[in-house]
Amino acid sequence: TLGGTDERLHDVGPMVYTSLVGTSSEKAENEGHSGYYDIHIREMYLREGKGGTSATSSDASASVIKVYGAGALNDEGGVIVDSGTTDTYFHETIKKQLIMNWEKLAGEKWSHEKHSRSPEDVAKLPTVLIQFAGDVEANMEVAKRHGGGDPNKIVGLAGDLDKNFPYDVIVAIPPIQYMEALKDGEVTNRIYATEDDGSVIGANALMGHDVMVSRKIRIM
Repeated sequence: TLGGTDERLHDVGPMVYTSLVGTSSEKAENEGHSGYYDIHIREMYLREGKGGTSATSSDASASVIKVYGAGALNDEGGVIVDSGTTDTYFHETIKKQLIMNWEKLAGEKWSHEKHSRSPEDVAKLPTVLIQFAGDVEANMEVAKRHGGGDPNKIVGLAGDLDKNFPYDVIVAIPPIQYMEALKDGEVTNRIYATEDDGSVIGANALMGHDVMVSRKIRIM
């Protein structure tokens, strides 16, 4: 949609709000360019496949592993949201932790090779959860209006996942989004941790969400 957002799309809950690291005008003044929407990654997690595809797990017993060191991505060229980039690219600083924990949950090697895999087997792979710094004031209001003041009742807020920052935003990237379906039943992994200057949250991470980009990034 153009010029706003269509609330008919919000069948799982209201929009929640991230914080921007500066505004486009500030970046233009300070860095000589504009048009990038930088956001702050607080944490990253991996959740085993039985937890479903949402930011809120469909199975409370699903294992969740923290990918330690994800906050360092903010200092390695920053993190931007870019719907014009098809895939998602993280700075290489997170590579070792991401791969080690993914392999622990998936029970197989991390790879970008094309291979055959059924949709049922894709769904069993880990879901990547990214915790973005939230707009606390805005998200408190969302929780008040729609959840009786409890962030745990709002899909997309951290809640008890991070009790220090319960009004942060959690975005889920389930395997159906990062394992791209190719022809003849083949798939390939489209999350990379190979960048040497910055990280890009691309279109495959934004699929299934209503994302409104303005002076704040709103995610539903």
